[in-house]
Amino acid sequence: MIFLNFYASWCPICKGEQPDLFAAFNELNNPDVVGYMVHFNDNEVTDDDKEMAKKFGVTYQHTKVIIDKNGNVALKSLEAYSKDKIINEINKVVA
Repeated sequence: MIFLNFYASWCPICKGEQPDLFAAFNELNNPDVVGYMVHFNDNEVTDDDKEMAKKFGVTYQHTKVIIDKNGNVALKSLEAYSKDKIINEINKVVA
């Protein structure tokens, strides 16, 4: 399972979620779960970042995309996530 977090370095929501995101992944400690920070609309965006945003139809920073083990989008959300919400959403897909 892959968790993509589309992140902009200037975004206050992105910055606010980052500690919870790291804490969630540290708590999960699951080798079947991979997380990536994908830059969006900031000065660190790469061509790969742009391609990922296009592929998943991301038009706004702090979008989260969860891809299941079959490569399907299981979740796409603009909501602000707490550590517990991140863990719950990942566990729904991993289970």
